[in-house]
Amino acid sequence: MRQTNHAHQLDPETDRAVRHADPLACGERRLMLAVLEDALRTVLSARVGRSCDAWVREELRWFMSEDRSHPFAFEVICDVLDLDASWLRARLRANTRRNRFYRANRVQYHATPA
Repeated sequence: MRQTNHAHQLDPETDRAVRHADPLACGERRLMLAVLEDALRTVLSARVGRSCDAWVREELRWFMSEDRSHPFAFEVICDVLDLDASWLRARLRANTRRNRFYRANRVQYHATPA
């Protein structure tokens, strides 16, 4: 049976040279970055009404989770990509508060008949 190298099991010290030479050289890291980018895009596009509320809630739950049992858990992705998970969460919380303000104060524009 073939053994696979899961990204969440990589030793940061032995892998540091590869990450600093090209942090996205590994296919697993590129996939992790794509997962993170997609989740961020979903949450950030809610401000302009381009994301379904259910999707945004699901992504926010993923961002706020501290679970590390899955290779694509938010905390694991941040560790592998050398990102500060708590800083990113704080920025998302601030953005979510702004989104609520914009939605509550949204101006409805209607076309006037000519």
